[in-house]
Amino acid sequence: MYGDVIDFETLYSALGSNERLSILNELNKSGPLSYTQLKNNCGFVKKRESGRFAYHLRLLTSVNLISLNKNTKKYSLTPFGRTVLAATNELKEAALQFSGKIYVRTSKHKIEEFDSNKIYQSLIREANVPRDLASKITAEAEARISKLENVHLTAPLIREFVNSILVEKGLDEYRNRLTRLGLPVKDVTDKITQIGLSEGNISSLREAAADAVFTDYLLLTQVSSEILDMHLSGEISLMNTGCWGIMPDNIFFDALAFSSFDIKFGLKDPFLPREYGKEKISFTKAVISIKKMIESVSGEV
Repeated sequence: MYGDVIDFETLYSALGSNERLSILNELNKSGPLSYTQLKNNCGFVKKRESGRFAYHLRLLTSVNLISLNKNTKKYSLTPFGRTVLAATNELKEAALQFSGKIYVRTSKHKIEEFDSNKIYQSLIREANVPRDLASKITAEAEARISKLENVHLTAPLIREFVNSILVEKGLDEYRNRLTRLGLPVKDVTDKITQIGLSEGNISSLREAAADAVFTDYLLLTQVSSEILDMHLSGEISLMNTGCWGIMPDNIFFDALAFSSFDIKFGLKDPFLPREYGKEKISFTKAVISIKKMIESVSGEV
């Protein structure tokens, strides 16, 4: 089928739809997807949209841009489709450049015209910035971005512009909410070099990346600035920061306080994250065991 000659008029017609381009871009980003996965990912969530979505798939298949694996029941880009999509995105980028407009490479692997309203909405939705202040910051960010020349503008770069303005204005609280979490490119490269990419090391590499994200999340959003300063200065030490903020590492309590009255829990017992052997130890069992130990020791004294 790949040897068939594709009529250019038919091919251009297939590409002349934002919905069909979104299907191609989604497959390029996510790899093979089932009918339902692809349909939902591309925003065809209503029942009445199923017919239109199926039509798009048939048309894209007819010009060899996508194919269906009959064994896995998943759609994927063909080699021809991948080549055509790359060329289409280059044409779109060139058109935006020659138009004199500012274009952005988004985190969804798309090229879009710059829209300052998205900055405004992000400031309000993500950082809870008051509308008047969000409007002023957006205007300042747009003014700075409009002065850029020959820069491949990306969504993360725009976020850095906005965050720099927030820092300059002393609005650290908003900046902490808006910042991206993760690792610089060099750190990721170093970790790949250190850990390696063999099959057995992939999990360790992903765990290290996740650890960095949740460490940033903890230090930026879950502890006060006073606690953060104490941790960074060495006055206190927050251990296992990659998981400390999402599950308890240790639970401290006054065991003597439990020795004088019956223990009653109104909620379902939580499980401690540590495992002993194959059985998880519930919080209630742990406290009762300590209570019995204290009673036993007290009786001997």
